[in-house]
Amino acid sequence: PPSDRGTIPYTSMVYERPDTDLLFSMIDNVAENGDSYSYSEITAELDRINELYWSFYTMYTLADIKFSIDTTDSFYMEECLFFSENSPVLDQKMDDMFSALARSPLADRLDRDYFESEYLSSYSGETQYDGEYVSLLQRESELVYEYEAMISDPVIDIDGEPVYYQI
Repeated sequence: PPSDRGTIPYTSMVYERPDTDLLFSMIDNVAENGDSYSYSEITAELDRINELYWSFYTMYTLADIKFSIDTTDSFYMEECLFFSENSPVLDQKMDDMFSALARSPLADRLDRDYFESEYLSSYSGETQYDGEYVSLLQRESELVYEYEAMISDPVIDIDGEPVYYQI
C-alpha cells in the first residue's frame, strides 16, 4: 500500500532510535495470532507495522549517513552497530510474519486487496532465515562499519610518528 510519508529535507531530519521492542512484538503478534484477526484488523496492524518498518530503515540510513560524514563520532558508530544487530532480526521477523500470513485464510484477499499483487503467494510458508544466517548478517554488517571507520582515518604509527596512508 502506498505511504503518505512525504519528503523531508535532510536538514530537517531528526534522528531517533527506533523502538525495536514495540516493532518486534507487533510483528510477532501478527505472525502468531494473525488467523484470529478480521481483514480490517489485520490490515490496520500491517499499516502500523509498515510505518514502523520504514521509520526503522529511514533512521538506519540517517545514522549511516551521519557516521559516514564523521567516522570518529562514537554515537553514530554505536547507532550503526545497533542497526547492524537489529536489521537482520527485523528482516527475519518480517519473513516469518509474511510466511504465516501466506498460510492464513486471508492470504488471497490480502494479496488481491491489500498488497495488490501476489506478494504472499511468493512465500512458501517456510522462512529463509535461521539463527546462523541472521548471525552471519549481523557479523558482516559489524565488520563493514569497522572497516569504514578504519579506512576513513588511515594513520599508521611508525617509530612514534603518524604516517597518513592514502588509498
